[in-house]
Amino acid sequence: MSVNPAFAYNHGDYAAEINTNYTAFAGPGVRNLGLDGTKAANGPNSAGPNSGQVEVVNSGTTGTWVDETDIRPTLIYLTGLKDDYEHDGRVITEILTAPNRALAAPGVASLGACYKQLNSSVGQFGAFTLHASTAAIESSTPGDARYRAVDATLAGLDKLRDSLALRVKGELEAAAFGDQRINGAAGQTIVCKGLISAAGALAKRP
Repeated sequence: MSVNPAFAYNHGDYAAEINTNYTAFAGPGVRNLGLDGTKAANGPNSAGPNSGQVEVVNSGTTGTWVDETDIRPTLIYLTGLKDDYEHDGRVITEILTAPNRALAAPGVASLGACYKQLNSSVGQFGAFTLHASTAAIESSTPGDARYRAVDATLAGLDKLRDSLALRVKGELEAAAFGDQRINGAAGQTIVCKGLISAAGALAKRP
């Protein structure tokens, strides 16, 4: 094995064409939805002057938002098995024909969807905080005042995000594999959306 010091290889990017994938589910317990989202031909691609510049959240794709961490818990749920650890992802309730009572309860699917936007690295929260951080690093205010202020705000948002995300992750896991009811799902969704909005406001701050 050899290393070429003239070439810095980085597997992955924040670009939509790198971070957008398709996954398919079929079989017992899975709804027949057909294509739930944007056709491949209309998805993000690497052609043209904006190659690599469009993020997932701005790529115009539609459908149920999922990432790779959701695949395993969904398969485990559909097969009736259980893991010996808590998943970072969630069971994709939107594709189930008959979710259990806890997952089918009002507001749970919306909470799960917001959780993904809050916790996925390429979700809305991740994109907004990346914009805010990048703008702060590029700023030239005296004494790095803007950078320090934004960095402090991001640290606060990070703690709030972690607290809510960890709680919701555990609740979604218990709902899926223990049929345990999630209390206050609608309220938690409001808090989730509020955190994302706060990150968005920080990203737009001049």
